Amino acid sequence: PGSSLRDYSKPGARIEGVMIYPTLPGSSLRDYSKPGARIQGDTMVPTLPGSGLRDYSKPSTCIKDDTISPTLPGTKLRDYSKPSERIEVKSDEDHSREKMWYQHKMLTEETEPPKAETPSIEPKPYKLKTPMKKTPVKYPSIIENNNTKD
Repeated sequence: PGSSLRDYSKPGARIEGVMIYPTLPGSSLRDYSKPGARIQGDTMVPTLPGSGLRDYSKPSTCIKDDTISPTLPGTKLRDYSKPSERIEVKSDEDHSREKMWYQHKMLTEETEPPKAETPSIEPKPYKLKTPMKKTPVKYPSIIENNNTKD
C-alpha cells in the first residue's frame, strides 16, 4: 500500500493490444479460469473466461472524457440507475484532447502489424489471349426507319 511496487501474492493483469487478461499471482501467465476484457473504441466490454468472446450477460463500461459510466448488459446504452465515476487527472496538460489522441494513436500504431508484413491483394489486369474483333453494330430496322422520317 502507498507504493507502485507490485504485490506478488495477488493476481495482476496483462494487456495485449486491445485485450486485457487477468494473470496468476506472482507471474505474468494468463489465468484462463477468469474473464478478461476487450477495448472497443471508447467502450470496455467483458469477455468470457479463457477467450476473447464478448460476454453479453454482463454490463460494459463506457469512457467519455474523464468519466467512466456503466452500460446496460449487452449494449452500449448508458445505465442511469448506477452512478458513473470521474477520473482524477493530475493537470490540464495531461488531459488535453490532443495529448490523449496522440497517446491513442501511438498505442494503436504499436498494436497494428507493420504494413510490410501483411500481403496486399490487388487485382491483376486480365489480358485476352486472342484479341477480340471489332464488329459494327447493326441497328434494328425500326430505328433506321424512324431516323429517315426526320
